[in-house]
Amino acid sequence: MELDNQNISTVTIYGTTRPVQNIAVNFTISTYPVGATGQELTIISTRTNQKGEAITQLRLGNIPAEYGVRAECPSCVLEANSVTFTCCGKLKTDDFKQFDERWAYELYNTTSTTYQKTIGQRGCALTALSNLINYYSQTFPELNIPLTNPKELNDKLKGIKGFDEEHNIYWEKINAYEISKGHILYISIPNSYSIGELNKLIDEELQKGLPVIVEVYRSWINPQTSKKEKWGHFMLVLGKCGDNYIVSDPGSKKRILFNPNDSIIIDKNTQNTFGPMISIRRFKRR
Repeated sequence: MELDNQNISTVTIYGTTRPVQNIAVNFTISTYPVGATGQELTIISTRTNQKGEAITQLRLGNIPAEYGVRAECPSCVLEANSVTFTCCGKLKTDDFKQFDERWAYELYNTTSTTYQKTIGQRGCALTALSNLINYYSQTFPELNIPLTNPKELNDKLKGIKGFDEEHNIYWEKINAYEISKGHILYISIPNSYSIGELNKLIDEELQKGLPVIVEVYRSWINPQTSKKEKWGHFMLVLGKCGDNYIVSDPGSKKRILFNPNDSIIIDKNTQNTFGPMISIRRFKRR
């Protein structure tokens, strides 16, 4: 599990911004996901220092979701005698981007000269799948699954006819010996599932410590035709923070949190939008 950031609050004299030292502070774990194990506090100090800080470290448990720490100050005024910090965990794996120069200009699924898209242009699903495979490889070393990257996976999939006629990935091919040595299986689900049902399935997988690939809508107004074009974009879900999912987005360095119900306008001129969620891809170890 990973902790995304530090949360700091200082004890100050009421009505001022001056920190107060030598004030007792008690720390407890206030919330954690149902069924989580392994979470623990390492309390560094129980009284505030010259900066008005008392320090603790939280070790997150085995479920990638929200954990809370409550800091109580018994001698502080009633309105401000406790502060709760929320920390969100995520599964640890690679965070490949499709625009990485190591493979961005490699031709994507080129088995003929009639299709000339690159991994940088078309490789979001390929990149998300590379991140997922490496999670299984690093988390379950006993399976001896080889590490990969978008370029290597692209080459392997081409060699085993891993793309359909529209150049979409055959997800079932993850089970091939060349990819996972038969140790990762794709779990298909009906296309008719609602977003609420998909959310439930994602939460169940995260509860088991397994990442999920999600597909979201992307759309924009084509300036040449003035028509709205829509396509799918794939990301890897690694944890949950409130109503948002923590994602590894192959197409962005900035997008970390994703709400599956939202549709966000990215560019007002082209009406370029992102979201909501369309579908998911689940996998399991064999």
